[in-house]
Amino acid sequence: DGPAQKLTIIRQRISEGKFADALRLAEEGNQKFPTHHGFVQLIGETHLSLGNVEEAKASFQRAIKLNAREKAPHLSLANIYFNLGKYVYAALSFSDVIYLDPEDVESRYMQGLSYFKANEWGRAAASWEDLLHYRPDHGLVRVLLPQTYYILAIEYNRLGNPTMGRQSFKNALSINSDTGLWLPGSMATLGKYYRGKRMYRESLAAYQEVLELNPNDADAYLGMGITYWNMDERQMARSSWEKSMAVQPDNNESRGWLILFRQES
Repeated sequence: DGPAQKLTIIRQRISEGKFADALRLAEEGNQKFPTHHGFVQLIGETHLSLGNVEEAKASFQRAIKLNAREKAPHLSLANIYFNLGKYVYAALSFSDVIYLDPEDVESRYMQGLSYFKANEWGRAAASWEDLLHYRPDHGLVRVLLPQTYYILAIEYNRLGNPTMGRQSFKNALSINSDTGLWLPGSMATLGKYYRGKRMYRESLAAYQEVLELNPNDADAYLGMGITYWNMDERQMARSSWEKSMAVQPDNNESRGWLILFRQES
């Protein structure tokens, strides 16, 4: 039997949830066809289905060494890095996917999102600008890209570069002039970003701006509470989470923080 038929059988086993059988067949195929990347890719996919993330990652890296021109292992590796929170590695792996398939709009979106989650605002903006050449009407990017530009504007101003700040704000408006769609998201992102940098006053100010724009934003109260908690302002934290629950009674994250507060009181 040739490799194509064996690969089809393995994919069928994976789709049926017969992972042990799929893994055995894929490893046998790899032994018989050691230079064929497809079996190594399926070994990785099977490990991933079994929750063996490190084994899956190693398999996808091995598949790339066997055939760097094949898109699938680059994409699999990018998704693993993203799910592990290794966002810069994810962005670089999505870049490899895009190099092989420039019209892969989803990978361009994920490249930008990876940089965004890594707080690499400039690289996120560049990725999404490129995406809009391929898909000018991409709804999510029409919200996230102006968010990113506004974050850049705030940061340029904070760091003493008002000229670049004004240009970034103009860029945001040029992508989407409806600030109500993206301004609260920008400030919420900054609230979390500043908290991570231990800039608590700036974090609280950012969340406060979200609440001025949308007084019923449960996540802003949640974020503000976490910032207060990190400042050791426990009563202010509790008050913020209670406000979050009042707005959104099923906000499980706020509920979890309140439980923690009661346990430590």
